[in-house]
Amino acid sequence: MKANNKEELYKALNECRLSELPKKATDKVVWVKAIIKALTSKGDVTYCIAFQPTYKGQIAIKKAFSNESIVKVLEIYPYEIIAPSTVKNIINSTKEEIYETLKPLLYKKDIEAYSEEELKVKALQMQIDATLIDKPKI
Repeated sequence: MKANNKEELYKALNECRLSELPKKATDKVVWVKAIIKALTSKGDVTYCIAFQPTYKGQIAIKKAFSNESIVKVLEIYPYEIIAPSTVKNIINSTKEEIYETLKPLLYKKDIEAYSEEELKVKALQMQIDATLIDKPKI
């Protein structure tokens, strides 16, 4: 690891209040915030702080520690995820169960317009939204 890379990694860890790099993400993890290892336009490896504003959506860079453009995400190290038990519960829920959960948050006609799969994605998205709300700084 180049000295610059190491310095950028330490900056990212410090910014996220982490003492070490979290475990590398797998496809099964629904992550919200992460440190990412990325490739720059000059071909250098750098580290950034990122978040995922939509379920399985694009990655948004919150803070980059390089002046170069990011061209490719190489690895993702999530430090805030949706609990696997929550994801499993949503995936295994029926449309009626999800409806009961979302009923106070959405209009009935809107919920009925969604397919079961769309409702599951909506429920996961609401979990992501709730996690992205800034928490008080300690």
